[in-house]
Amino acid sequence: MPQSFYQVLCCFVLLLSTFGFLAELSGHRIGLGVANLDKLAHFLIFLVLSWLFFKGFRLVFWKLFLLLAIYGALIEVVQEYFTRRHGDIWDWVADMAGVLAFYLGRKLWHQWRPRSRSAA
Repeated sequence: MPQSFYQVLCCFVLLLSTFGFLAELSGHRIGLGVANLDKLAHFLIFLVLSWLFFKGFRLVFWKLFLLLAIYGALIEVVQEYFTRRHGDIWDWVADMAGVLAFYLGRKLWHQWRPRSRSAA
């Protein structure tokens, strides 16, 4: 797939996740009452965002980590002060765990994947 595809998809997922994080869910329980299921959602969304940002924009680790750390923190601040939802530091920790999991998974994939042998 061309890099522009991942750029567009990344922007779409970023916009969709922002709306999801900031949605006013009056009375609706996220996760069907399962404790900390929202942390799993944060983790997975940031894992996917990390992959899309990497594929679309080829950001180096520290730039991507900083960008998504700021984005995750801003989401929590906006939730706390501008919506009826509450910001949670543990949501942000789950966000950053998703970013780190992407890079760890990527490193392990490149370390352990079978290498093609060149014909000599």
